[in-house]
Amino acid sequence: MAKPIETVSVPSAKGAFINASVWENEVDQDGQKYKTYSVSIEKRYQKDGTWNTASAFNANELLVVAYIANKTYELALQLRSQQYAVEN
Repeated sequence: MAKPIETVSVPSAKGAFINASVWENEVDQDGQKYKTYSVSIEKRYQKDGTWNTASAFNANELLVVAYIANKTYELALQLRSQQYAVEN
């Protein structure tokens, strides 16, 4: 299974974290190979001693989601800039 190239994790509440993982994908289009980046965001929390995952967020967590989305967007831009700098 593929692994993310970077994961950002921020605590959102006691025993809960919001994580964003950046994934690298290689695309071959018209004989040209290049990389694209996608991001997955999830909440991890403990309930009764067991870690659970959720993709829904309550209103209080939305600013954390926005913060993490901004951080991973900056990372994707940086990676894309490095890719184009090497090609040119």
